[in-house]
Amino acid sequence: MFVGYRYYESKKMDVLFPFGHGLSYTTFSYSNLRVSTTNMTEDDTVTVSVDVTNTGSMTGKEVVQLYIAPHKGEIIRPVRELKGFEKIELNPREMKTVTFTLGKRDFAYWNTAAQDWAVETGEYTVQIGYSSYSIAQETTLHIEGKENLEGMEYTMFTPIKDFIRHPIGKTVWEANFGKMVEGMVRIGLVQEEAPAAGIQLGNNDSALMIQPISIMTAFVPELDGQPINEILEQMNIKYSAQKEK
Repeated sequence: MFVGYRYYESKKMDVLFPFGHGLSYTTFSYSNLRVSTTNMTEDDTVTVSVDVTNTGSMTGKEVVQLYIAPHKGEIIRPVRELKGFEKIELNPREMKTVTFTLGKRDFAYWNTAAQDWAVETGEYTVQIGYSSYSIAQETTLHIEGKENLEGMEYTMFTPIKDFIRHPIGKTVWEANFGKMVEGMVRIGLVQEEAPAAGIQLGNNDSALMIQPISIMTAFVPELDGQPINEILEQMNIKYSAQKEK
């Protein structure tokens, strides 16, 4: 996932030639970025339009690049991803409107647990740029994704971030979070007077979220063995039944 420009931009590293960079004998400007809707579901499509003007004195070609930048959520994703581009030729002072159509796959990530594409509910920024480092226009829209838990199999190796998406898992996590912190304090992983921000209950961006749920049994002995297995069985039965329907 973090390959090329997606790696360098996530690490905030400067590069000599940014992705999409190009040279020309003329200059271009972008204006009037607009979207057909700012509030949509994952089943909808959105039309994105932007005006491109040749502001120089010579005829030239420009590659108009469209990126999607997801706002921070539970899923770790690149800063931005290229979702469309179009090459146009403009005479001096000429203006053209470039239009893109975006759908579910343009906002989705691959859910490894469900083995399917999924859209996380939240805000997404639509960006038009000269390159991945040089964004000229941007606007924000909201997408309502579907919570697709069907087909997921919960095991001791399921990441905590997926475990707590299930209502049963969320209840178990919240009930035992305090005991986990106490256990971490005992072995020196966390300062007692100031617990690390990375393990705060509401912090879904922490490194703890990608750990398997088996880590809970290491700090909460009451869950080890049969108790945690029964919880996983209940979670799997509920969503297996939904899938059969």
